[in-house]
Amino acid sequence: MTSLVMVTVASEQPQSDSRIPLVAYVDSEKAPPRGEMARARFVATRRNFAIEKALRLYPQATDFMMVDTYFLNQPQQLDRLALDYESVKPCILGASTWWTDNRTILKKTKFWDTWVTPLYDGASFSMQGIVETSAVGGCYCLPRSIIENGLRYELQRKTVPS
Repeated sequence: MTSLVMVTVASEQPQSDSRIPLVAYVDSEKAPPRGEMARARFVATRRNFAIEKALRLYPQATDFMMVDTYFLNQPQQLDRLALDYESVKPCILGASTWWTDNRTILKKTKFWDTWVTPLYDGASFSMQGIVETSAVGGCYCLPRSIIENGLRYELQRKTVPS
């Protein structure tokens, strides 16, 4: 098994019952409101700090699992993602997140993070296995080599043709 380290950004020191070591970049500064570009920049900067901290604390780490704090209370699912990652790497492997929409008469299970992966808006919950996408949400594994090759969290402005 590789040396996988879990990394997160939090406003206070989080805990996890996962078997995977956890490194948290703790910053008590209040994040901008959800949906604003300033928030995405805020989180991106702190994720870079978190990865740098993890590299210092675990120089032998071969892989990282970036986890939003929301998922830290799900150690069995985190451990399962790590196990699944072992069988498919090297790649970036994200966890799919589904939710039950109770806002209508007929309940429907939907893909959660369609802001990050709009391709799966309306996807069927019966989907199984690994599917390819251009982005992943708040819980994913990635090889250290990607970071060593210069990957950093950042926002790029898209230009729209005139």
